[in-house]
Amino acid sequence: RNHPPAPAMPPTVSATRLPSNVLLLTFANPPVNALSTALQTAIAAALADAHADPSVAAIVLASPASSPVFSAGADIAEFAAFSAMSEASRAAFAGNPLYTEAAERGPKPVVAAVQGICFGGALELALCCSHVVAGPKAMFALPEVRLGIIPGLGGTQRLPRAVGVEDALRMILTGAPISAAEAHAKGLVHEVVAAQGGAHQALVAAAARLAADVASGAVPRRYLSSDAAKIPPPPVVAEICHHAMQTIVPKLSKGGALHQYAEAVRVIQVGATQGVLPAGLDAERTAFFQLVTGDASKALIHSFFAQRAAGRDPALDAAVHGGKPRPLRRVGIIGGGLMGAGIAAAVLAAPGTAVVVREINDAASDAARERVRRNLGKAAAAVDDPARARFVTELSGFADCDIVIEAAVENVKVKQDLFAELEAIVSDSCILATNTSSINIDLVAVKCPRARSQGRVVGAHFFSPAHKMPLLEIIRTESTAPEVLHALLGLAKNIKKTPVVVGNCAGFAVNRMYFPQGQAAHFLVERMAVDPYRIDQASEKFGLPMGPFRLLDLVGIDVGVAISGIYDMFFAERVYNSAIGVAMVSAGFKGQKTGKGFYNYDKASRKGVPDRPRILEILGSQLHAQPISHAELSDPDLVDLTLLPCVNEAIRILEEKMVNSQSDLDIASIMGMGFPSHRGGLIYWAQTTHGGAAGVFYKLNSF
Repeated sequence: RNHPPAPAMPPTVSATRLPSNVLLLTFANPPVNALSTALQTAIAAALADAHADPSVAAIVLASPASSPVFSAGADIAEFAAFSAMSEASRAAFAGNPLYTEAAERGPKPVVAAVQGICFGGALELALCCSHVVAGPKAMFALPEVRLGIIPGLGGTQRLPRAVGVEDALRMILTGAPISAAEAHAKGLVHEVVAAQGGAHQALVAAAARLAADVASGAVPRRYLSSDAAKIPPPPVVAEICHHAMQTIVPKLSKGGALHQYAEAVRVIQVGATQGVLPAGLDAERTAFFQLVTGDASKALIHSFFAQRAAGRDPALDAAVHGGKPRPLRRVGIIGGGLMGAGIAAAVLAAPGTAVVVREINDAASDAARERVRRNLGKAAAAVDDPARARFVTELSGFADCDIVIEAAVENVKVKQDLFAELEAIVSDSCILATNTSSINIDLVAVKCPRARSQGRVVGAHFFSPAHKMPLLEIIRTESTAPEVLHALLGLAKNIKKTPVVVGNCAGFAVNRMYFPQGQAAHFLVERMAVDPYRIDQASEKFGLPMGPFRLLDLVGIDVGVAISGIYDMFFAERVYNSAIGVAMVSAGFKGQKTGKGFYNYDKASRKGVPDRPRILEILGSQLHAQPISHAELSDPDLVDLTLLPCVNEAIRILEEKMVNSQSDLDIASIMGMGFPSHRGGLIYWAQTTHGGAAGVFYKLNSF
């Protein structure tokens, strides 16, 4: 597993005297001021000293002026230790003096001065303070549900008393941030301080004035744990919570598979009806530790660190001497269809970027412009800014680009010819990237030998729709220069994509990992007479967004047949040559695009309706005359039969050193194919559910 590196410097808390006997406590733990145990202990000690100092009337708690954030919250790397905690240690954690006596119940009022993000445990700390003063760009959130847990330091108890039960439920269940202006309107923030210059100084000064006013009695001190002004009568609380359980919780919890959502509602209701002390905090502590030591939370935390580690490569860092990546500000895109327009929108949504989109004629160029506009939504004005977006019909328009990404049809000759023309037009520093999902990058580069020898040819495989899907596979060839990979990683970060660097192999990481799923599913139907809809249902019940046959309808059955032919060339010894796809295509059934595939589709609904008799009629001649006899297969059996071969292929990818780590494949499976994040990724799931390699081997043999 991947854990973030330890901070270079230990966390610090410094004290500064301000007018009116106010003491400023500035805490620092770069880069995001994570509230590690060490930092929490240091803040609690500093607050205790301030409370004991008779010359101090009030306290302001802030991050340094140099920090863009107040705090990102708890140090998630420490959560792994919670499983081994004794009950006494857990009680001590939940009764942390920083979050009880020091911040909320100490003799001196504490005011939080918040700039930037204030998430998780940091917001829980701010809620313990008498008041919160915020900068205009401050953001507030309790995102713990995304890690399979609930807030564990009073957030479920104090937030409802700050903003009301309904708003607190919305914030805690979605984990979504709210702005400083929203927080002020809801009552979470006392004042938003707007200042053009010296913003941190103005923020601290405003917090100090408020703290002094609270100390003098001019402004009443707030104790949220006992403030019931925004808590309605118990029957109303029960009705609000029941409504949440019937509406939002089933959607977010994947039909009840994730327990943190229901637990959050239950714990909020306990605190709102029975009081924060002790009932609410006791209920929160119990639920928090049950969740944080559960399988879903461990898997989600693994996924969190896998995402953070994606794209990290010590060897690459050494090759570029730890320098910053070359910025790729002007991005050329060949093709303005679904994929090209998605890539253009993703680039334009990032700051400091521009695009040049090339289409074959004016009509296609106008259509591409409108697609990009639709993709950008509220940010569509960028399309009409000639400094940021140009739509051209000639490759000469790419002359000033830092990178050109080819997103044309999946035809090797077309791509080769485009790269040959580009090489003569762009500068010798321009990167040539192809968005191919299946063609060997070296084959694409055959006709641009200079660019290839200079290491400027690379794969940049986006997933559709590119402006929404978070994964970017960066494909390195034997000749791709480290500086080019480094620049692509920088671009990925700028356009908010999670990058995975992959070797140049058929299918790269995601598609190669998952091709055995469809192969196994077809085998089950053809040779074992398993109902294809049962396979889809079992897959979707497991947590995949769609089963293999519904996915094939989405991709296009004809496309699936073509891709299967590619895998047959490279992995002939382990490819199952199914006749199903060919039979479907011959009958005119190509999936969603023709309105009929394994499912029937109409304009009113794209979900698709099963039509078992019709499918069995088409497939009748393809089904084996004497199916392999087998015991009744359960839904978990069907999942294992279709996914464990994918695990096997993933291990081959690792063995061939096509990716840097297991966690790269885990995050690629989650972000590229929708593997359920609460199961931690494909390989993590196999390790934890089946016991690793030996268990997978045993399970596959048992079938």
